[in-house]
Amino acid sequence: MPLRVRRKRGNRAVQGKAWAALVLLVLVVLIPAVAVGWLVWQASENTRLAMEKVYEDARKGYLETGRAAVFDEVVGLREGYDRLVAGTPALERGAVVRSWGQADGFVRSVDTSFDHGGEGGEAEDRDRILNELAGISALRKSGDREQAAARVEALLTHAELGEVRRSDGRMLAPMVAYLAVDLALSDAAVTESRERLSSIVMDDRMQSLMTPAQVQFFLKRVLEWDSDPEIEAAYRFATVSADWVDRSAAHSEDGPLVGTLQLGDLLGIRSFDGREVIILWTKTLADRVQGRFDALPERAGGRLEIHSTADTTGMDPESLAIKSDMRQLVLGSPLEGWVVLFRGDDQVAAMGRAGREVLVLVLVGTFVIGLTGFLSFALYNVIQRQARLAQLKNDLVATVSHELKTPVASIRLLVDTLMRDSEFDPVRVRDYLGLISRENRRLGHLIENFLSFSRMERNKDSFDLQPVGPEGVAREAEEVFRERQSDGAGELRVQVEDDLPLIRADREALQTAVGNLLENAQKYGGQTPRIVLAVKRTTNAVEFSVSDSGNGISKEDQKRIFEKFYQSRTRLSEHVGGVGLGLSIVSFIVDKHGGELRVESEPGQGSVFTIMVPYI
Repeated sequence: MPLRVRRKRGNRAVQGKAWAALVLLVLVVLIPAVAVGWLVWQASENTRLAMEKVYEDARKGYLETGRAAVFDEVVGLREGYDRLVAGTPALERGAVVRSWGQADGFVRSVDTSFDHGGEGGEAEDRDRILNELAGISALRKSGDREQAAARVEALLTHAELGEVRRSDGRMLAPMVAYLAVDLALSDAAVTESRERLSSIVMDDRMQSLMTPAQVQFFLKRVLEWDSDPEIEAAYRFATVSADWVDRSAAHSEDGPLVGTLQLGDLLGIRSFDGREVIILWTKTLADRVQGRFDALPERAGGRLEIHSTADTTGMDPESLAIKSDMRQLVLGSPLEGWVVLFRGDDQVAAMGRAGREVLVLVLVGTFVIGLTGFLSFALYNVIQRQARLAQLKNDLVATVSHELKTPVASIRLLVDTLMRDSEFDPVRVRDYLGLISRENRRLGHLIENFLSFSRMERNKDSFDLQPVGPEGVAREAEEVFRERQSDGAGELRVQVEDDLPLIRADREALQTAVGNLLENAQKYGGQTPRIVLAVKRTTNAVEFSVSDSGNGISKEDQKRIFEKFYQSRTRLSEHVGGVGLGLSIVSFIVDKHGGELRVESEPGQGSVFTIMVPYI
């Protein structure tokens, strides 16, 4: 039976035993661990559910108190606004709110009714200004920009321009000022026109007269050339106002928050009379609500907080959700993105004795499961190690029995043949003795490799490193190799540089490594191998390189050829014999010398093995 077949059968038997042991380990160790974990989980879950029910009702009531506090704060803001602007004309309320809002959070108030009696201004002035704008438009179309610019500048000096609006409610003053920017003929005129437009649209009274959409449009134009923070803030407020007007018609919530709309980080609250919207930072409302929460007494072992959902990562904003020691209540429209949280100071302590029992059960269960897992992993590693050792032993026994049997059988056959002859033919006897000598050398080489393998397995550091000349090592390896080549097949050339430095090495071990590379090249070099042994000096080492003219080695085999008992699976390897120890022995010897072993090969182009040993 071929050696490889015997190895495979032996390895399958070893692997089958390893898997059987692993299955038994799972049944004996892991199943009880799973049962313990399940019991611990059931006990802790039952205890937790019992205590959670006690506190859940208290938390829900506390959260509802928080929701009511939010509603009360919105109502309080409306009442504060009414008190603030009581007796103030509508067109002057924006300035009053802005000056007072630094302390109380109001940043804008916008008249959303736009009930200014239809078209603003005296009819005669309005008609004259509209006719003038029509004439300017005609000049622009005809290409007479200079005349159009002059008429716009004259129109801007009209005393009644700031009071005139169109039938759609839009004021004419910012429209004329923007037209002046477009028709400016010089850099100085452009700068002056832009500053004039900024002044008009940033005026509190003018913003009170303009529609929110008109304020938003012209502030956006101004921001194209002026990124002043105050203008950017005004643009944001105008955007909220315009959106509020567009969306508030469909905003039909009932209850305390009716007429309240959140847009981004700004909040619009409609006044009680429904004519105005108060715009403020949403965080201003949150801070005022948090002040109310802080004044509430602690309940159910925790306190209330209000947060944006952007600050509550990991929470479910759609429903009441348990996240660690928190509970939350989403406020919903119109305060989307804001939640009232219940945060317990110490959930385990709040649950008392039952909570401590749950913690103990969880800790014990975790320890048992962790210990079981660790022991399982350790036992599995032991089983794997024993399986590998058994597999190695199986390979070694199969290899030794096969490789030693062949030369011993050959020697015995040759001797028996000679002993059967009645007369000894000197020529025949000499030939037979030569064959016996060759088989004896083969047997000696096998025994030498097995002894080296045994030393590798024990990792015995028995090398005697002494200063050695590289040329002597190469010549001795050449001599031994030529003695073992009885048929003289192939060609060996040795190239040694002059004046090589000494290296620190075990002379016999290094000669064995080089000899193994030569024999490997002879085995896989084809019918008439051409082998070159070259020894030369590099930057910091002496190189022993052995090249052959064989079929080369694939990339896949190059990754494994230095493993014990590995032989490349080619048609040539089926006939060369050997045990697959030669290159692994070379790798072991080179490693003990602190050197490096490399292989360079391409299929069909031969191979080059290089040993690099540092010189003294």
